[in-house]
Amino acid sequence: MGSHALGGAGARLAFVAALVVASTGCCGTCPPPPAAAPAPVTAPESPPAGPAQPAAWTKLGSTAALDAVLQDARRLGRPTVVFVFAQWCSYCLRMTEVFERDAGLRATLARAHTVVLDVTADEGDEKRIGLALRSALGIPPDTQPYMAFVDATGTRRPDLDINGYFAASFRDVFAARLAALGLRD
Repeated sequence: MGSHALGGAGARLAFVAALVVASTGCCGTCPPPPAAAPAPVTAPESPPAGPAQPAAWTKLGSTAALDAVLQDARRLGRPTVVFVFAQWCSYCLRMTEVFERDAGLRATLARAHTVVLDVTADEGDEKRIGLALRSALGIPPDTQPYMAFVDATGTRRPDLDINGYFAASFRDVFAARLAALGLRD
């Protein structure tokens, strides 16, 4: 078998592997951050300009901040959506793209408290804080992307959690989770 035939088989194998990963989404084991930082990417706390902007994504920096957000949401009778996000996680970025390009989801999210647990710099104090917040919410460590939901009464809803990204149906699954919290787009 010549090197040309082997190269073609290797390319086909790489293509099939890429299709499998793209269709199944993250299994919660995204690779560690690359040695060189990628170009800056707009994170969810910077919603796109436009008529149907979502509520600002509040960055969580402590369990006290989480408690304050949940208390405020409960007082206002609004559900809370928590997004565990890292800029080096390609599936996190894909989820962010769905939020940014879908006006219906943005309008629906505007009626919820939206918070992000940014684990981009997941080391040192950032890692300690991230682990404490994950623990407080019942989110597995080292798992992103991850969406956690708290209903308007302040009850954590692990039955609605989204662990990973699945390209073909993420938008519909996410909209169904929001509808289960009383938010319809």
